[in-house]
Amino acid sequence: MPFTGEGSETFALTTAANTRGYRMAYFNVPESKAVAQGGFFYVKIMQADNTTCHASGKTISTAGQLLFQHGFYLTTHEKRAYHTSMLPSGENVLLTEGFDDAFLAHDYFIPSWQMWTNLSNEYTMPDGWEKTGTVYEGTGYIRVGKNATDAASSITTPALTALGDATANITLKFKIGIGLGGKNEYAPDPCTVTITTTGGGTAGTLTPDLSSLLPQSDLTEITNDTAPAYENAYHRWYEVSVPVTGATKDTKITIGGEGRHFIDEIVITKD
Repeated sequence: MPFTGEGSETFALTTAANTRGYRMAYFNVPESKAVAQGGFFYVKIMQADNTTCHASGKTISTAGQLLFQHGFYLTTHEKRAYHTSMLPSGENVLLTEGFDDAFLAHDYFIPSWQMWTNLSNEYTMPDGWEKTGTVYEGTGYIRVGKNATDAASSITTPALTALGDATANITLKFKIGIGLGGKNEYAPDPCTVTITTTGGGTAGTLTPDLSSLLPQSDLTEITNDTAPAYENAYHRWYEVSVPVTGATKDTKITIGGEGRHFIDEIVITKD
């Protein structure tokens, strides 16, 4: 039967109505109050009122339509509980990473605007990996980049020790998604992706060319007719690859660029 009471745990979530009122709250259920298998977990989300604005000195405008949007998700504190990447193996596979231990977020890759606002948990890179700038964890993937103009954030692989003493041509493959932001419009992040190496090797050109696959200009008139082209292009993964010539056991590969990029399922193979 549906629960109709008020519950015993309540808290207020202050917002900034009319000034980008997106907010995210985190709470946990301790083991002492664990929900039994087959049990129910009830969440009641209420709008406080229609007149008070929580931003000091401001009021809620009633000149237009007021929207009260909400949602929630449940996640476990057990890492790797949801994601097991199916990555290749074999003598030609030098390195793989699926970021399966990233979990504290919901999925950006759904057709809903602003659903990535909660990706704010800094990700701890796996052993041997390095990061520069801002790297957030998603659900089985990561986001590189703090905002649409961030050109300093990147991730770097461990050295490719599996090559031994050989020098070889290799291929880097991974999945990538490009951020679609905007306050009152769809404003795509740049598609610029840079691949560089240290310790030997020269990176080639990333294919396919993402700028040829995704709309590049802002969409200011968001309607049922115009939105799908942007949502279908940006709320999805693209499989990309980059050749690297002359790699050695000391080679490390850095993935960077400009904007907010989602990355998953990195695979490096010997050609």
